[in-house]
Amino acid sequence: MSTALALTAETSFADAIMSDETLFERLVAYNPVFHKFSRVVMRDDAAPQLALGDLASMAGVPSTDVLAVASGRAPKTPAPSADDPVFTDSRGQAPRVFNVDTQTLDVRSDLDHGHEPLAKILDAVAALKPGQDLVIETTFHAVPLRRLLNRRGLASFAEQITDDHWRIRFRRSDHHGASCCGRCGGNG
Repeated sequence: MSTALALTAETSFADAIMSDETLFERLVAYNPVFHKFSRVVMRDDAAPQLALGDLASMAGVPSTDVLAVASGRAPKTPAPSADDPVFTDSRGQAPRVFNVDTQTLDVRSDLDHGHEPLAKILDAVAALKPGQDLVIETTFHAVPLRRLLNRRGLASFAEQITDDHWRIRFRRSDHHGASCCGRCGGNG
């Protein structure tokens, strides 16, 4: 259980799991919500892109809890999940009109065919240009993804289009800085 690897919230999940093969099982024992992510986070294309803090964000638990579990000191009970990260306009409401450059990624077909799109989504986030939004078209309300990307500095807005179609818009949290033009419904 103890490892020579110095664990932090930025430690790669792949490194942590290679150093301690029972880590994921202990995370599931601590909070069963981690089991939902096993198909995603245990993939060779996703695990290296995720940090221990990312896993905590996805599950909605403090990264200190994940680090405690990884160090063999599991907290007694899981903390409640965090609220959904959202961005709002200058009135504190979610904007309905978006007039900014957008990159759209439709992962519905991937999900329908049993493919996990997390690595593809993380690649799209890395390719975002300054001031550009990322819109994910998906089959469900991807709250763990919203938490993960919030940890990485992106706020989000989700809307249900139909029963099996959700549109989630991600924007860098610093988008509404002093240089915001206001065209997006922000604080310009």
